[in-house]
Amino acid sequence: MSGSAKKLLHAAAGTAAAGGATYVEDVFSTFLYDGVNSANTITNGIDLDEEGGLVWCKDRKYGNYHRLYDTERGVNKYLDSASTAAQGTNSASGSNHGIDQFNSNGFRIGGQDGSINDASSEYVSWSFRKQTGFFDVVTWTGNATGSRAISHGLDAKVGTIIVKCTSHTQNWAVYHSGIPTGYGNLSNSSTFATGSGNGVFGDSSYNNIDPTTSVFYVGTDNEVNGSGRTYVAYVFAEGTDTASQIFGDDEDKAIIKCGTFSTPNNYNDFYIDCGFEVQWAVFIRTNDGGGYLQYDNMRGFAHTYNSEFYLNSSSAEGAESAVRVVPTATGFANLGGKFEANSTYAYIAIRRGPMKEPDAGTEVFSSVELTANAPGFKPGFPVDWGFYHSVSSTGGGVVSSRFLPKKYLQTTTTAALTNLAEMMFNYQNGWYSYAANSANTLGYSWRRQPKVFDVVVYDGNATAPMDVKHNLGVAPELLIFKKTSATEDWNVLNSVGSGSYNNTGRLFLNKTDAYSNTGWGGTLGSATAITVNTSYFLNQSGSSYQVLLFASLAGVSAVNEYSGTGNDLNVTDLGASARFVMIKRIDTTGDWYVFDTIQTFTASEAKYWTANGGAQVASTSYVEPHSSGFTVTSSAPAGLNADGGTYLYLAFS
Repeated sequence: MSGSAKKLLHAAAGTAAAGGATYVEDVFSTFLYDGVNSANTITNGIDLDEEGGLVWCKDRKYGNYHRLYDTERGVNKYLDSASTAAQGTNSASGSNHGIDQFNSNGFRIGGQDGSINDASSEYVSWSFRKQTGFFDVVTWTGNATGSRAISHGLDAKVGTIIVKCTSHTQNWAVYHSGIPTGYGNLSNSSTFATGSGNGVFGDSSYNNIDPTTSVFYVGTDNEVNGSGRTYVAYVFAEGTDTASQIFGDDEDKAIIKCGTFSTPNNYNDFYIDCGFEVQWAVFIRTNDGGGYLQYDNMRGFAHTYNSEFYLNSSSAEGAESAVRVVPTATGFANLGGKFEANSTYAYIAIRRGPMKEPDAGTEVFSSVELTANAPGFKPGFPVDWGFYHSVSSTGGGVVSSRFLPKKYLQTTTTAALTNLAEMMFNYQNGWYSYAANSANTLGYSWRRQPKVFDVVVYDGNATAPMDVKHNLGVAPELLIFKKTSATEDWNVLNSVGSGSYNNTGRLFLNKTDAYSNTGWGGTLGSATAITVNTSYFLNQSGSSYQVLLFASLAGVSAVNEYSGTGNDLNVTDLGASARFVMIKRIDTTGDWYVFDTIQTFTASEAKYWTANGGAQVASTSYVEPHSSGFTVTSSAPAGLNADGGTYLYLAFS
C-alpha cells in the first residue's frame, strides 16, 4: 500500500491529520525549561488542545516526583511513575500548581510547583500527541470481567501499554510486544512476570491475549480492571507494520520502535538497528530487574556524555562521563557496558527530528555574541554543532557538537578531542554553559536539518569500502572530517564544481593548501550513506571520527564553486541574502575566509576572520550581501577574487 493510500485510509477513519504529511516533530517533543515560580507557558509545537496526549515532566536537579498529565483525565490531574499512589490533584493556589492548560502548541503550568516549576531548578518535559501509528491515551472504569477488550486509536500494531489505576494505590502494569506472555511494573525495578499465571493483560486461562490494531485486553486483576476502579493507559505503536509507516514527506516512515535485544556474555560493543536515529529511548531489563532507564538527546545522549533518568525513581538526573549508550544514524549502540551481560532488554525508541526540511536559513544557522546568562550562545533553537571565535584570537574556531559535549576541537590545529566542561548542548535555546557579556566572542550555531546539514560520529574499522550512514536525506556536497581520537588534519571533500577540484581529492580546513588530488578513495555517496576507504584520516581501526555533511537547499544553503573575475561578481546560487559565507581558493593556496552578519556584513563594510588562523579584520569591503546570495567585489584580494581563480564556498541565508 502506498504512503498516500495509507494516509487516506487513516484520514477516512478520522484519526490522522488530513492537512498533509505528519512528522515526528508534530507529535513528540523533548523540551527543557527553567522553573519560574509563576505561570509558565511551554511552547513546543505539539497540539495537545485539539489532538490530545500526554505531558511527562521531571525535575533534573533534585529528587522530585515524575509528573504525568494527560488530556483524557484533564488538567491538574497527575500521576507519578515512581509511585503506586492514586492520581493527585493540583490546587489553584499555594505552591502546588500543575498543568492547567493544554494548548495548540504546548501547555501551561499554572504557577509555582516544587516538582515541575520551581525557580531554583531545571526541568525536562516529554510531550506525546495522540496520533495513529504512534501513541494514544485511553481511560476506562473497571468491571472485573475477564478478557475485557479496551478500545484504542492506534490503528496499528501495539508495542507497549502502560496502565495505572488512577483511583487506588496500585502498581503500574506494563505490556511489551517483545514479551507477550509477561508484564512489568513501572513503579519498581522488578522483572517481567512470565508464564500463564499473571492474569493482567488478557486472562491466565488464555495465556494472555495479543492486542489488535483497535483493542487490547485486560484481565480481572486490580492493576488493570478492578470493579469500580478507574484507569488510564498510555499506548505506543510497535512501529514495525505498514500502518505505523505513515510519517515524513512520502508518508512511508515509522517514528517509533518497540523491540527487544539480548546482550552477549561480555561487554563487547553491539549495535541495534531501529531503522532510524533515536532521540528518546527507554530500556527495560526484563529477566532480572534493573529499572526503566531513560535517555534523550536534549539532556545528553552522546558519545562523551550520558544523562539518564530511571522512570521508576524520583532521583535527580544522573550524569555519566564514560561512554555508555549512544545514538547511531540507524538506531543505538552499547559502547561501554551499560547493559548487563547475558540479559534481555525491551525498549521503546522514538525517531530523531526534525523530519521536515527547513523553509529558511534561520531554522538551521545563527551567529550571535556571547551573552551574560547561560547558555552563553543563544540562537533560539537547539544546537547540534557549534564553534566560537574570539575576534582578537588567531586560533580559529573552537568547535564542539551535541554528540561530543564537554570536549572540543580547534580548526587551526590537528589535535584530538580535548576536555572543556563548558561545551554543553543540554539547552533548549543554545549551547555553551559559560556566560559573560562579550561582543568580542562570536558563536556560530547549526541545527541538523533534512537536506541541509547533518553530523555523524563513527568508529573506523580499516575495511574498505565502509559505508558511514547519515540522515541528511540527500547526497552531501561538502564533507568536513576530523579524527577525534588522535591528531589529524581537518579534511574537506566536495562534489560540486566543474570536476577539476572535486570527488577525487581533498582540502584542509586548518591549512592554506591548494586542492590536493590525492588521498581520497571514497565517495560522497547517497542520501543515506557516504563511503570511505582505509585512509588513516577516514577509517583507521581503533580511531573515532566526526564528519559534518552539507548540501544545498534553495533559499537556505548553498555549496558551490565560482570563478574569480577581478571585477564585482554576484554569486546567486543561494537564492536569498547570505548571513554566513565561508570561502576558500582551491586552485592555489588561500585562507578560509569567514564573513557573517554578527561581525558586520554590509555594503560599506564586511569584517572577516579566517578559520585556518587569523584575528578579525575590519574596514574591508571584499564581500557584500546580495538579495540572492553575496557579491565578491573588485577590491577583494586574490584569496577571494583573482581573475581565473577557483573558489569553494559554503553559504547560509
